[in-house]
Amino acid sequence: MSLKDYEGEIYTCLRCGFCQAGCPTFRHTLNESLNARGRVILAKLYLTGQYTPDEDYMQRVLSCTLCDICKVKCPPKVEVAEIVEALRSELWRSHRDLYPQDIVESINSILERQNPFGVPREQKMRSYEGESSVLFFVGCSSSVYYPHMAENTLQVLRALGLNPTVLGQEEPCCGYRLVEMGAVDEFKRVASEVVSFLENRGVELVITNCPTCYKTLKEYYKRYTSLTFEVMHITEWLVKEAKFEGELSEPMTVTYHDPCHLGRSMGVYEEPRQLLESIRNLKFVELPKSREESICCGGPIRALYPELASKMSDEVVQGAIEVGASQIVSSCTTCYRSIASSAAFHAEVDALDLPTLLARALRRG
Repeated sequence: MSLKDYEGEIYTCLRCGFCQAGCPTFRHTLNESLNARGRVILAKLYLTGQYTPDEDYMQRVLSCTLCDICKVKCPPKVEVAEIVEALRSELWRSHRDLYPQDIVESINSILERQNPFGVPREQKMRSYEGESSVLFFVGCSSSVYYPHMAENTLQVLRALGLNPTVLGQEEPCCGYRLVEMGAVDEFKRVASEVVSFLENRGVELVITNCPTCYKTLKEYYKRYTSLTFEVMHITEWLVKEAKFEGELSEPMTVTYHDPCHLGRSMGVYEEPRQLLESIRNLKFVELPKSREESICCGGPIRALYPELASKMSDEVVQGAIEVGASQIVSSCTTCYRSIASSAAFHAEVDALDLPTLLARALRRG
């Protein structure tokens, strides 16, 4: 959809400021144009031709994490994240020269190397032959930077009776970075190619441990393609299709951070908690702000705005310390990376990815 299609949404904004209570970029800058309301105004100025975008304007538009907390706080439920996405799409077409080089290179890398990190496809994890109709879609972050998460996910699935295929170097990028930053035409092409590729391989079920891939394949692909296969997050499959039970050798107190893409965007809140509560010798405590109120980790903007992103992940870590957790469990590679970077400065708490915890519990480790 174009920005013009969101004109009604833009004028629905009451300018009430309720979104200030949730917007993470506003909370740490107190800058009105870095708030949901401010970004809606920026979209209006562009739509009405009252402002010509410059680098300062781009910074305000691109610093939004699309975390959707503003929609939770907004009385008329204005789709701010979708407005920002539509605005970025207009800017990508008309003011591409204003985009930071890092973003341009990331987009080109997806189109040329099937990952947003600029690394050769050969650096992705190895492939595994399994049941042809079930695919474990690893995702670029896990495949390139955290292969242990993918290996542990595969170990858990196999232990519970499922032997999915892993494509390894053949796995395409889901393309989220494209649609996130406004390269919608490029995303449509990638989405169509990915769907055709997976359908030609006879895939009927895709399981992923990455909330971003999950949202992209399940939600964005349905907007632009005729999706024929089912998409599940690993936590959904483990709760619905398997009877997961585990035990730790030593007592552990953990809290769980709800990723924006898995929680607010897709409504998956209960399954990760049910898995944690099924592990003996594990005590689960909630963060001060969780579920719909969960604090964004800052991961989506860490490359561009590291200081701002660090303030956001620091807030998550401080919440975990407050409730007495020794581990912050994350079911998202991006969240894990952000939270771990902040937890490294605190001896009381550490970051732990959910697949590793589940695999450890199955080994009674």
